[in-house]
Amino acid sequence: MFNRDSAISFEIKDPDDPAQEHRISSILTLGGQLLIFSHIGIFQVLTADTIDPIKASPDTRHSYEKIYSVGTNNGLVARTIIQFNEVLSLAIQSTQHKEALLLRVWDCTKLLLECEKSLYHIYKNTMDLMSKCDQIIEANKSKHSIPALPKVPDLNTHVSNFFMNGKRLLEETHRFLNEFFGMPYDEKTAAHFDKHRLWIKENLGEQHPIHQLLSDDEHWIRIVSECSNAIRHPENGQKVEVENISLKPGNKFSAPVWKYNLSKKKLGAQDFLTDIIDNFGVYQYNMATFFEEILLLSIQDTLKDNPLLALYKKSAEHISPNCPVMYEISLRSNG
Repeated sequence: MFNRDSAISFEIKDPDDPAQEHRISSILTLGGQLLIFSHIGIFQVLTADTIDPIKASPDTRHSYEKIYSVGTNNGLVARTIIQFNEVLSLAIQSTQHKEALLLRVWDCTKLLLECEKSLYHIYKNTMDLMSKCDQIIEANKSKHSIPALPKVPDLNTHVSNFFMNGKRLLEETHRFLNEFFGMPYDEKTAAHFDKHRLWIKENLGEQHPIHQLLSDDEHWIRIVSECSNAIRHPENGQKVEVENISLKPGNKFSAPVWKYNLSKKKLGAQDFLTDIIDNFGVYQYNMATFFEEILLLSIQDTLKDNPLLALYKKSAEHISPNCPVMYEISLRSNG
């Protein structure tokens, strides 16, 4: 007899590739959701009570669904939710505070993954279409005209999503400064990065590593934020221009390119269109690194007076390719 309240066990099968083996790296409960992290995927467990909360059908079975096609061998996953689940469990004494912080880390992880999804969509479609563009041009360059070239689908949507999720990530990352140091923060002032930086300077000091990080990263943080605003509310001196795959002089073609004019915000304007994939790759790396460093520096500050524990970077031989966590908390070295 099936009893939905009994303990359950099941094998994870990837709905996109049932033959693919998933090596489970971690199982976490976040915001009431039970999540399973394999090295190449993230799954959410759907208990019978989740599917049928009013218990109208006692024979309702448990299930699960795949929510991301990347797992712990992806650095964005390993160095966010997995890494800080381990670190926060030792750095924060209050269980309630730790759970709240970890849920916020998961929210930021999802925003980073959405940025990666947009970038990957542009990258994959561009790579798939390049040979087709070459074939079209080669087959028709001796004729009077060249047919229309294929385009990356939904390019503008993915550019917009990249910047909107990126801005939201930056806002949520700054919120950790409220959690750790009491910096004033609310939804109305979330994107006032200059005020956040000033508060840190006045309260932690100009030489504090977090203030130095905020100062060093100020320019690109403002560009990501203002590009998001410009896409939603374009006007003179506040615009983002996107160009899909297009034919160029000499029977050549260009991959997707873009440029911004943020002169209204005193951030200047690009004179030339530049490669979206290269530029967005840099922004994504910057956002992931900024998020990690803000949390690491905050935790390091929390542990500065702890006589037993300290934050350390793992040596290369102790970093697993299936889950490349870089930092851990261990017993403080006498040195």
